[in-house]
Amino acid sequence: MLHLPKSSRYSTPRSAPRIPPIAIAGLAICACIGIVIYWHLISENHALEERYRELQEKFHLFVDKKETLQRQYKELRSVSQDASKKLESSVEKYNTCEKEKVILEETLRSKQQELDACTEQNKKHA
Repeated sequence: MLHLPKSSRYSTPRSAPRIPPIAIAGLAICACIGIVIYWHLISENHALEERYRELQEKFHLFVDKKETLQRQYKELRSVSQDASKKLESSVEKYNTCEKEKVILEETLRSKQQELDACTEQNKKHA
């Protein structure tokens, strides 16, 4: 109990001590402030939960997009490798054809020379 003059005390000599009205008012104010803080924290918590859900959705969208891009990259890489192999094969075929062309041209020239020689011999004998 506070050391106040007897006239200031709010109890009778044999009754239980009473809480001063100022203390009750202080407790009520503290309770109100506590309730306000509690509701503020709850609303802030709800806002944070909503933000968390939004970020989680965005994260899942980014993960899906990343997986799609990785899949497309692998497909494009596979197509690129196939195209490179086909290009190499085509270059090899082209080089082989060029070599065969040179051989055929040489064979054609030699056969043409033989034909020309035979034609001249036939003209001389005729």
